[in-house]
Amino acid sequence: SMYYLNGRFFWDERAATLEEQVLQPIQDPLEMGMTLSDLAERLQATAYYPILFRKAFPDGEMNSENIAKALAQFIRSMVSYGSKFDQGRALVNDVYQDFPNYTIQENLGKSIFTSHNKVNCLSCHNTEALITDNPRNNGLYKLNPDIGISIHSNNPSDAGKFKAPSLKNVALRGRFMHDGSLKSLREVIKHYDGNIKDNENLDPHLIDVFTTYPVVMNLSIQETDALEAFLHTLTDEQFINSPKYSDPFY
Repeated sequence: SMYYLNGRFFWDERAATLEEQVLQPIQDPLEMGMTLSDLAERLQATAYYPILFRKAFPDGEMNSENIAKALAQFIRSMVSYGSKFDQGRALVNDVYQDFPNYTIQENLGKSIFTSHNKVNCLSCHNTEALITDNPRNNGLYKLNPDIGISIHSNNPSDAGKFKAPSLKNVALRGRFMHDGSLKSLREVIKHYDGNIKDNENLDPHLIDVFTTYPVVMNLSIQETDALEAFLHTLTDEQFINSPKYSDPFY
């Protein structure tokens, strides 16, 4: 939440805190489908969790409050800062300079991502963590079947607006957009290069100021390849292979 102004969680922001967020997948019938009391009983029946809870909490209680605190603290420890992008950014004064550790193609892709001279990605993914600072409607649908953050804001102008995750490690995802409807980085790039659907809540950054139509980046094949190559530099191999985040039972 430190990188996101609203400080809320899930693509539709339905959870106000990380502690609230971590308990919902456990109870969701489409995910783990458990009650919190069932979860506590399962943890209590193990040989190791009662010991770990006593070490972590003064009362040692295996209740939903302590479970949420433990899960949330673990997630807060997951900060990615060792990608090729992060290493390159440390070598220059600002993100607009060529990175010495990049290939020519990767620097071209970064220039497209950050360029002030044309429609660019940085106008929305504008924090150091490359996360959008606010929920946005990116024109995935003309009439979005998912009402987005208006599920909690009750504001019709929020329909179709979603929280976007950080682009760090984005190349590792098998599906993209809030509903997983796009299957590759290439499809995501094509979306922003001519497939944005006009709708009344479309983010202003995605509207051409001269025509009032959705923007088109007009990327050549070379530029598309370069932008995709840049997105791959956001993968943090050190982070994803860290023993801290590996299976403790393996």
